[in-house]
Amino acid sequence: MILILLTADKQIIEIVIGVLLFILTVRLLVNYQPLFAASKKNSVVFGSISGIFGGAAGLYGPPAILYLLGVSNDAKQSRKNIFVFLTIESVFLGAYYLFYDMYTVQHFHITAYLIPFYAFTIWLGAHKFVTIDKDRYRKILMYMLVIISVVLILNSLYRLSLLSH
Repeated sequence: MILILLTADKQIIEIVIGVLLFILTVRLLVNYQPLFAASKKNSVVFGSISGIFGGAAGLYGPPAILYLLGVSNDAKQSRKNIFVFLTIESVFLGAYYLFYDMYTVQHFHITAYLIPFYAFTIWLGAHKFVTIDKDRYRKILMYMLVIISVVLILNSLYRLSLLSH
């Protein structure tokens, strides 16, 4: 797998990741039956896939979110698990970036600018979650994953077309 990541074209990898994410998400949208068994093995597998997708395309969250949505029909538990995963992932990435001196002043300016929007969307999500039924919550998350996968595919195709000219 590492050999593929090192030798394959980045845009091709992103297209493959986007297509896989799209197919699995649409599969979950069409059929709400759990796709995966909740197990330590599957958690490790999807955690590894998240790491690979993150390293290759910056998409750490979507594979884990898809797994967490695919193992349970309990929206509250899925939301808690997704929140914990994304928080831990963000802390580790932040520490990694800090350790390797990957931050610039521009990153801090962007962060300062986006914090109010981030805080508002967290508040809005928490506020709306208590009033929304579990099926609608799952559909909203899955539609967001579909949008992410389509944007990734289209962006990669566009960059690939620019490279070929």
